[in-house]
Order: sequence, then structure tokens, then C-alpha cells
Amino acid sequence: MEKQHFGAVYRVTNTLTGEFYVGASKETAKRRLSMHKHDAKRGRNSAMAQAIRKHGIEAFTAETVAQAYSAKQLRLLEEFYFLEGKLMTDKCINSGKFTPYEDNAEAFTGANNPNAKLTKEQIKTVVRIKGRLRRGQAVILAKTLGVGRNYITQLRSGAVWQETVKQAKELPPLKFSEALLLLEAGVNND
Repeated sequence: MEKQHFGAVYRVTNTLTGEFYVGASKETAKRRLSMHKHDAKRGRNSAMAQAIRKHGIEAFTAETVAQAYSAKQLRLLEEFYFLEGKLMTDKCINSGKFTPYEDNAEAFTGANNPNAKLTKEQIKTVVRIKGRLRRGQAVILAKTLGVGRNYITQLRSGAVWQETVKQAKELPPLKFSEALLLLEAGVNND
């Protein structure tokens, strides 16, 4: 039986300068490049977004450098390629910080992930909204929180942040307008 891959380490290379970025994702390398492009359009201040704005998306290629078959393996491979890029060349544009892998599957998920864009309180607020969201409402939430509309759908379905979603479903529901006010105000609703 063939192992099903969990994710991959990818490298995005600037063909004009030779600089590159190393990342890990469950998404394909091509999809991650598209997501970096979206971040650049939205004005994010990451090194990748700045490079895309400076040189144009056409200057970049994306490739998969390693496949992983578990969260632990993915994290270790990312760490290896990150360190290799930083130590072997001055062309790696990843930030200088990298949180080493801890032998704990939950160490880098949800709120423990140093790159998490949302807090547990924000997740709970989104999940507590009564009923099904209309597309426009999901877009408003996504823009308010700085994430993609599909991520809002994943949150609401429990595909991500499972433990926090479970806790949120035990809390009283909110109207969309109430939730939006809480999110805009940054109020803790625990």
C-alpha cells in the first residue's frame, strides 16, 4: 500500500536574483506561489510579498523539494531546508527566525503555531455565528481577519482548529452583526 503524502516542502525562486524562499504546506508549490502573490497584492510586509511587488510574479518559479508523510516529518524537512538555505547561501530570504521542531504533534498547530493569523477568540467568534453564511458574509469576515474566504469555510466546518471549534459550539450563538462587531473591536469573548 502506497503511503499518502501529508504535505511538501517547497522553494520559490526569483529567477532574476537567485534569491529563494523555503516553506512547508499541504498545498502544492504552485498554489503556495499563488497565495504569496495574493499576499503581495494585499500589501503584506513579508520578504516574499515585497520581492513579488518589486520584481513581478513572472520572475518567480515554484518547485517541490521534498514530500512528507506526517506532520512531524514535514516540520523536520522544512527545518532542514530552511537551515540549509540560511547556512549554505546568502540567497535565502526567509526571516532569520525559525522555531525548532518539538516532538509534539500539537506543538505547531492552531494557536501554538508561531505563524497563526488568528487567535482562539477570533475563531470562536466566527464559529458561533448562527446559521449558514452567505458568500458576501464570508468575504467580509475574511477581509476583517486578513484570511481567505475558503479559510472561513474551513473554520466553520471544523476542518481546522478542531478543538477550538468544538469549544465554540458549546457557547451561545451570535448574529452575524454581533460577531462582526466583536471581531472589529478585537474583544475577547471567552
